[in-house]
Formats: sequence, structure tokens, C-alpha cells
Amino acid sequence: MPSVAPPRVLPSWPAVPSPPLPSAPASPAAVPLPPGWARVPFGACARLVSRRVDPRQSPSLPYVGLEHIGVGTLQLVGHGTCADVVSAVQRVKPGETIFGSLRPYFRKVVRATSPLACTPEAWVLGAVPGVDPHFLFYVVANPEFVDACAAAATGTRMPRAEWAFAEGLPIPLPPLAEQRRIAAVLAALDEKIALNRELNRTLEALAGAIFGARFVDFEGIPELVPSALGPIPRGWTVAGLDAVAESVRDNVEPAEVDGDVPYVGLEHVPRRSAALMEWGRAADAASLKGVFRRGDVLFGKLRPYFHKVVPAAMDGVASTDILIVRPRADAWRWFTFGHLYSDALVAHAAAASDGTKMPRTRWSDLCRWRFALPPEAVAEDFQAQVDPLYQRIFANVAESRAMATLRDTLLPRLLSGETRVD
Repeated sequence: MPSVAPPRVLPSWPAVPSPPLPSAPASPAAVPLPPGWARVPFGACARLVSRRVDPRQSPSLPYVGLEHIGVGTLQLVGHGTCADVVSAVQRVKPGETIFGSLRPYFRKVVRATSPLACTPEAWVLGAVPGVDPHFLFYVVANPEFVDACAAAATGTRMPRAEWAFAEGLPIPLPPLAEQRRIAAVLAALDEKIALNRELNRTLEALAGAIFGARFVDFEGIPELVPSALGPIPRGWTVAGLDAVAESVRDNVEPAEVDGDVPYVGLEHVPRRSAALMEWGRAADAASLKGVFRRGDVLFGKLRPYFHKVVPAAMDGVASTDILIVRPRADAWRWFTFGHLYSDALVAHAAAASDGTKMPRTRWSDLCRWRFALPPEAVAEDFQAQVDPLYQRIFANVAESRAMATLRDTLLPRLLSGETRVD
């Protein structure tokens, strides 16, 4: 028999300790309900809302597609406007829950806090009288509910959850006062996760502003000289990305990698955000993947106009739809990321990509982008200035993931009555 290479073990981001919790709860049917609770069909708690409208009627209304909902994070990662949509949308009222019914196993669930519109590929769910809307959101976000809907979904390549199945699912329903207490406990964790996300946006904007001032606007540099790009600082040159970074193609088969190594697919990479909040496991990857290291830049090459560009905060493996870009020296790390993340380079990549329905860009396309290249000492100074900002982003992500793990551990226990809120 041919020999099989042992799995490659890649170092991963150290886990953030969580408070100790008991073992997993039994199935809902096996857990006796507390006094005052009832087991009812999901359809007795929620109503499926349908408000199809033409997006042209409200072009400025925020629009949420499935791509704007985090995978399992219960958070929005962005939004568009109805002006960008050509087909019918659904109106959503504050307090209603949006559940991604297309490929429900991604657990794309969010609660609307203001009026918006969403894709028809999602269910809009409202609470019936006697059910707290925030409690209903956590019922829908419960992994047990999501897993049941995913198991009963119809279709192979793009399975869809079936409302006729979901409305018959039995769920434990506590009295209204306890519903609100349960929702408050879980919401406290989600609010901290949301605050971390907002802080990360602020830190990212600050780092981007520093990059733009130093390497685009050349603020504080007294002498500029002519170049092919226009005026640039004296002593700088015109270059491409290959002068400071390289494209890494260290591909592996899934069997060659330890199953617990982080796996990043395009579905995990947020749009226009430097904070990678979610990823999977290498064990879930079914095909060839690329190996990346902490400090590399992950650039989504499929439909690059989605602006999916993040720095890697850990080692792992990535989808082959992601370009892995590695700075040639540590001094060029955030300089490289600043250019790859810029609107101008992303627009260049989109214009140069091949294909119509699913355009892709290549490393050679990105290398045709030209910029003013400073001496390495200038890049080192910039690196020292912004690295603490990005390290804080990474720390906030680690904290948020720990809190999300705690929330997802508590959620089924609180909803089943196994753990009570005094």
C-alpha cells in the first residue's frame, strides 16, 4: 500500500479561556420543563411575514442580503441600499428576525433594530402576542433549531429550509417575564460583541487614515519630484506589489492537515473590514487548500469587487478562491495590506479580472498596480505606528469569539430550561 504522509500540524491562534460549563444538554424532548413552561409548535410563537416591495420605491432604505449576515455570528457585517437592488425585496420592521433560509446550515440570523429591506432568500419572522421578539430571535438562532431546519432542507447544491417543517418544530416556551430575562442575558454578550465590532471599525479607519496621509497624500513631505504617477517624494520610486510581497501557493490536501487548523473560505471573509471574525476547521474542507501564516494578507480573488481583504491573525488554510499574499519583510506588512485593502487597488483588480458571471483576478493583475515605494526605513516607521492598532483589532476578535462561544453554549441550556435565570 502507498504510504500516507502524517497530517501537517499548523500552529493556531491560542484559545481564549471561557468559564467552565457543564456538559451538553440532552435533547429538548428528554428535558423536563420547569413549572409554568409549555412545549408548543414554533408556528405558535412566530409568524412568517411577507412584505414584497419594489426597491425603487425606497432607494435609500438599507438593504441586507445574505452576504451581509455573518456566518454564525448573529451580527451584520455590512449592508447596502435598495438603490443597488433590481429585484423585489422584503420590508423588515424593527424587532423582527431575519433567518437565511437558503443554505440554512450557515446560521445566518440577525435581528432588525431599525427599518430595512432584506433579500427574499431569507425568512422575516415576527413574534405573536405573548412571545418576546428578542426571545424569538434567540429561538431562531439556537443551533438546535438551525440544525433541524438544515437537516430537513430541500435541494442539494443550494438547499432551502421549509417553513412547513419549521412551523411544526416543538420548542419550550417559558412565561413572558422569563423570556425577557433569558433574552437579556444573551443580549448582554451580543452587545459586547457588537461594541467590539464598532471599536474595530474605528481602529481600522484610523490605521487607514494614517496610511492614506503618508503614502497617498504624502502629508508632511516638503519635496516632491515628477514621476510616472505624478509628483512623489524625493528618494521614492515607482513599483508594484511584487517589490514588497509575493503570492504564496503552498497547497495541501485536506488529509495532510490537522483537522482543527483554522480554515478560511470566502464565506468567512467580511466585506470592507480588516477584522476576520469567523472561520471554520480544516476538517470541513473537502478540496485542495492553500496554507497561510499569521501576518499574511488574504485577498478574495473571486468577484474581487466584493472587497474581501483581511490580514491573517493566525496560521491556517484558505480556499483556493483566496490569494495568499506574504510581505517580503516584516517592515512591509501593513504597507502591503494598506495597498491591497485600498479602494483604488480593489477597483483595479475588478477591472482586470477575467470572466463575466464569476470574474476572478490573479496575482499578475494585482502586480500591475503601481504605487510610490518609500525607503524601507519609512515603512518600518509606519509599521511601528499602526501595528498596535491592528493587534488591538486581533485581541477584540479573540474576545468576541470567546463570548460568542459562551453565548452559544448557554443558549440551548437557557431555552430548554436546564439553566434558569434568577
